[in-house]
This record gives sequence, C-alpha cells and structure tokens, in this order.
Amino acid sequence: MSSDSCFLREVIGASLTSLEYIPLTLYRPYGLSLVLWIWSGDLGVEGCNECPWSDAYDAKESLDLIEIQASSIVKRGKELNIDLIFLHGGEPLYKPWFSCLSDVLAKEGINLGVKARLDILLKYGFREALEAKGLKAILVEVPQRISLEFNMESALTEVIERAFNRDVYIEVLITDLISPLDSNIKDRTRDILKQYRIAIDHLRQLKPVPIGIYAAHLEEHDILSIRKIIREVCSEKTICYIIESNKRIYPDYIKCPTCGIEVAKRSDILVIPLIKDTKCVSCGSQIFIREPRKIRRRFPVNTPIHLY
Repeated sequence: MSSDSCFLREVIGASLTSLEYIPLTLYRPYGLSLVLWIWSGDLGVEGCNECPWSDAYDAKESLDLIEIQASSIVKRGKELNIDLIFLHGGEPLYKPWFSCLSDVLAKEGINLGVKARLDILLKYGFREALEAKGLKAILVEVPQRISLEFNMESALTEVIERAFNRDVYIEVLITDLISPLDSNIKDRTRDILKQYRIAIDHLRQLKPVPIGIYAAHLEEHDILSIRKIIREVCSEKTICYIIESNKRIYPDYIKCPTCGIEVAKRSDILVIPLIKDTKCVSCGSQIFIREPRKIRRRFPVNTPIHLY
C-alpha cells in the first residue's frame, strides 16, 4: 500500500518529543521522536487517569479526533530529522491501519515505536504485531491493578523475549498508582518489580530492559515510599527508575546492568551518556541501541505540532 492510500484515523494530535518523555531511556541519547497520540476509547478499558495520555481512553465525543495521511507523517518526520515515529496514548497495535503504516515507514527507512498495555497485548492476541516491519521500540505499560489478572513473570518473559528475538528495544512502565498509596498498591507494585526481575534473570540477556514507575502525580511521602520499594527490590542487574515529575527522574544515574559502573547520568530528565558509543567501556555490554546524536541538547523537547 502506498503512503497516499494509507490513512491514520482517530488520532488525538502530534508532538515533537525527547525520547525520555515517552519514555525510551536507552534508545538514543539526545534523540527525538514524532509522537502521534492515538485514541482507544472503544476498547472499554479504564486508562491511567494521571498519565499524560489519560484522554486516549475517553469517550470519542469529548475529543476532536483527526485523520492523517501516512505521506504527511513521512514528510514531517523527514523534515524534523527524528529518530522514530512513536504511536502513543491508546493501543495502536489493534488499529486497522497499523500494518499499512508500518509497511510505509519501513519502505521509507523510518523507524517505528509503539506503546502497548500488557493486558491488551495479551487479551487481544497482538503478539504477532511485535513482528511488524520497521518496529524498533516498544513501551509496555503495566497498570498496577492488572497484576491480579496475569502471571506477571510469564507475561513479561514472553513479551520481552519476543522483542529480543526481533531486535526490538523494549522498556516497561508501571502506571495507575493512586495517591494516597495503600498497602495493596504498594504490594502490587513490589510484586510487578519482583516478577520483572525474575523474567530478566530467566532470559539472561546482555541487553538492558529499563523499568519505570510513573509517579509524577503522587505526594512526596508516597514518592519516598516508591523509592524505598525499588531500593528493596531492584538489583544491580536491573535499571529501575521513578518519574517523579516532568523534570525529575530518580535515580539521577544509570548503571551498567552487567558490571555496575555508571554509564549515564540525568540532567533533569535528559540522559547524558558517560560512554563514547553504545557499549559499556568496562565490560562491553550494550547499553544504548544507537549512538548519541551529534547535536547535544541541554533541554528536553516536548512541543505540539501540526501535520496537516
């Protein structure tokens, strides 16, 4: 299918965004993405009310949705010199236009990334969509409440392994934490982190798989509770972090999951590499998917843009 005959429907809007805002922590330092925000209110699921994409699951009548031609996305992406097109917000993998867009972008040599909720990914059987042409990155959202519905270790192992087999960068984000945090939410968050650790240890891969917790809306004492949990659960072989605000991510450093030396630091939310290319200087393990951009921005970017 040509880019002129491929249309994306039910799009909320678009933005030029630093990768750390998505978040894709280790995809490419100083990298940029053209983010398309996708509506999925017809799935009948409750979205993360406190996340930046909360309206992606709202009723259609409350939003001014647009239709965008794939050729317009290709043109704008090349003009902006982005590192990838990222489909965010709702669940793009189940959209009927997803396969035509992935084909178009692959032909144009433009990398594609998607956000997918773990429960939707498993419930609707979209595992095969992880093999789409041009797919280079996936952010797996794990709402804390779904930990009661699945075997977390098995689910995370399957999705991470499929991504590894297709050489797709993968990152996990725990969402849906509600303030004030009660013991049930803390226990579920702790359990997801533990099952994630088991999955990572089981796969025994050198590629790091960061896991974050979205907590920008929480009170300070609740954030401190989450910090305590990741100190208890996360090991030196895991890259765990907390999004505490749109300018603060804890901890402010990233260590190699193989040998433990610091390979990057944070400036606000930006990832500043302490290595010259993509690999750890001490043990040779791969840290970043792509080499840092030559233009090294001092401030993150997150700007709405028009495509039509």
